[in-house]
Amino acid sequence: MGEVADWSWAASGASWVDALSVLINVKTLNPEAALDHWFTTRPVFAAVGEDSVAEDSINAVMAGWAGYFLDMSRRPDPPGIPTLRESQRTQGQIVCAWLR
Repeated sequence: MGEVADWSWAASGASWVDALSVLINVKTLNPEAALDHWFTTRPVFAAVGEDSVAEDSINAVMAGWAGYFLDMSRRPDPPGIPTLRESQRTQGQIVCAWLR
């Protein structure tokens, strides 16, 4: 039997990417939260490694998300979701600040 995914953007990739996206949501809800300790204390991030290449990988993914969120935030609100674009703008700004 084949696999079924009920999501139009399904993809496979690094195991830590979903965990990183959760941290973006935490940072969005609490911009003062210090999250760096998660990268050394959570097993999911062990796959990233501990050298500068690992940091570059995380920064690259976050930069991609920042671009996505900020680009999408400039589009018109979709019907029935009037707060989506503002939420995307906020997430993009949070990710940019975190990258700095």
